[in-house]
Amino acid sequence: MECSAFDGYHLREADLYFEIIDPETGEPVSEEQQGEVVFTTLTRKGMPLIRYRTGDRAGFIVRPCPCKSVMRRMEQVSGRIEHVIRLKNDFELTMSLLDEAVDSVTGILNYQVTINRTKRCDFLEISVYI
Repeated sequence: MECSAFDGYHLREADLYFEIIDPETGEPVSEEQQGEVVFTTLTRKGMPLIRYRTGDRAGFIVRPCPCKSVMRRMEQVSGRIEHVIRLKNDFELTMSLLDEAVDSVTGILNYQVTINRTKRCDFLEISVYI
């Protein structure tokens, strides 16, 4: 749930156990690293969810919340795991990064991205529609 400080989501850990994992290996990532949000229900009896993979990309926030709550926090979901393209040198390209870059240019109505991969590097071709 989000508090009055609007600085991330406080986690209800009495009911749900949250993890952020590497989507490829399933292993937990370091504290402030982004990965796939996974949760386990702790109080459901009829149909519990165990390490339910949401497909959402986010990370934990470790700095204290301005609202002074001690509850652990998660940052806002930055997109879907399936919408991440891993380029050479482990750079991750997301739809939100592309949208931010394209939306900063006035007059563009839509765009299309094509990725051409070679052994040495990846080429991005962006076609814009005005």
